[in-house]
Amino acid sequence: MSFKTFKTKRFAIKRAIRSDGWRRTIVAAVILFGTFSALLFFNRNEAQSPTASVALMSSIDLRWGEADIRDIAAGKAQPAELVRQLSIRNKVQFLDDLLKLDALNADVLVLVQPRRLSPAELVALDKWTVEGGQVIIFADPALQWPTHYPLGDNRRPLFTSMLSPLFAHWGIELALPMSGQSEKSEAITFDGQSINVQSRGIWLPLTTSKSAQCTIDPTEFVADCKIGKGRALLFADADMVHHDLWNYSLIRGNQMDWLGSVISALAQKQPWQGR
Repeated sequence: MSFKTFKTKRFAIKRAIRSDGWRRTIVAAVILFGTFSALLFFNRNEAQSPTASVALMSSIDLRWGEADIRDIAAGKAQPAELVRQLSIRNKVQFLDDLLKLDALNADVLVLVQPRRLSPAELVALDKWTVEGGQVIIFADPALQWPTHYPLGDNRRPLFTSMLSPLFAHWGIELALPMSGQSEKSEAITFDGQSINVQSRGIWLPLTTSKSAQCTIDPTEFVADCKIGKGRALLFADADMVHHDLWNYSLIRGNQMDWLGSVISALAQKQPWQGR
């Protein structure tokens, strides 16, 4: 064998070894990347799997976003961002009659500026809560939620909360501060979270209630009521759940993330984060 032939073969062997080494490296990297991606996919799906059954009722068209019947039929209607976000980790069920609440077997009831409730519905809601139900109510004394429905249209969101009889029964009252600025926006810090609100109200205590024990936070924005075996968390604003007002934070996400943690805690009948 000539020196030239030997040198050529030695170079070919080195190249083959080098090529094989790179091939093994690439294969190993692909396997690691695939494993990492699979873990991410699993964890994401696990995090997004339903954690609570949420019954949702509102005079605001949260389900279809005020789409007309043609868009709904064509599948073009989009839900409000609140519904989309809640649906990531919860099973959301829309409710139009509180007399049907028991049948839903919901972990949490969320009322966002609901329509005027009948006396029978108010009794049903109180009974459901007394027996252990968990309810979150967003009650607004002067709703500013954007809508294209004109004044007088019964599809228009309710401007002011009509739950006064229920609140009085629980020993509290929703009032609008006499600030002279009906559309005032502000940020409120509650539970370590900055919450943007618009034309928010305040909670005031009434005479002691025999059916509820309510604690009003120092900002008068939140009332936390123990009602029998259940609980009601009441916010004096409904505009806060509109995505235009969500306050984003690099540390705690936005106020929708915070609300999701509150709903999860109530579903498990545990204190929410920071309390």
